[in-house]
Amino acid sequence: MSHYKPEEMAALSRYLKDANFPATRKSIMELAVENGAPERSLEALAKIPDRDYIHLDDVVEQVGSLHK
Repeated sequence: MSHYKPEEMAALSRYLKDANFPATRKSIMELAVENGAPERSLEALAKIPDRDYIHLDDVVEQVGSLHK
């Protein structure tokens, strides 16, 4: 998977805007599927650590760190 562009990170945030935090990776992925996230986003979410996320920014940061 290549580096995420800023507009892709913003789109990821929109797919997760209704998430109730703290949230697990599983619940985040389920919400992304419900909100129609593209396969690329789902693949990225599947690669983040399996833990509780306190805020949406935590999720976005983890996805961004996959490509550094």
